[in-house]
Amino acid sequence: MRSRKFFSVVILLLGLFLVGCLGKTSLDEKRTRVVPQRGKAVSNQSTGDGKIKVFMMGRSVMAGWFEHWGSDTVEPVEKGHFVLYYRELESPPGIVRSVENHVNQIQAKNSLVFFKFCFEDFWGGSKEEAKQNLLTNKEYIQQVYRIVVEKNHLKLIIGNALPKVEAYTDSYLVWNHREYNRWLREFAEKHRGKVFVFDQYSILADGEGNLKAKYAVSREDSHLNEQAYRDLDTKFFQFLEENF
Repeated sequence: MRSRKFFSVVILLLGLFLVGCLGKTSLDEKRTRVVPQRGKAVSNQSTGDGKIKVFMMGRSVMAGWFEHWGSDTVEPVEKGHFVLYYRELESPPGIVRSVENHVNQIQAKNSLVFFKFCFEDFWGGSKEEAKQNLLTNKEYIQQVYRIVVEKNHLKLIIGNALPKVEAYTDSYLVWNHREYNRWLREFAEKHRGKVFVFDQYSILADGEGNLKAKYAVSREDSHLNEQAYRDLDTKFFQFLEENF
């Protein structure tokens, strides 16, 4: 009788052990789920061994880029020699503080930081407003440089100005964009090998300085559509391969 009871207990414990193992495997599979669209989304548990980590810092347009790659913005995306991680930034004036918070979490030396302003961070309206906004954005860039490059010894990629749809563009905004882009080129040249500019403006802007109509979500919305992201992909990954 005792042996039968003992045998029953052993069978019960063995069954619980097997259920636990199967449950754990199922959970692990969920953590390492792969999203099969235009890029391989990988788990946060992945170390990206042998690949360069790129921390992509921005807001809505950047989040849209990750969604275009098939990521929910939580999962990083693996493309070629690179693993890309989305890091959301605050709107100005908190934008620099949020960059610093994210950079402080970067541990891998083999990492790059990509920073860009949103299209809403550039102002037109009048010459004075545009000039003041340009000065403010230049100061933000210099602060980001000090955090990323001087303090943390990482390389910094900066996306230049994002144009807006024609309905929200005026001559002062176009002047602001183009002056910022010119200054940014000079800033990168001054810090050659440490700062790199990704020229998204020349891809997205038409001859008048508006976001090309074929790239806009709508005539009233300056967010990018799928075609815009596809064309950015071609240039961006070529840019990464050539420089890093």
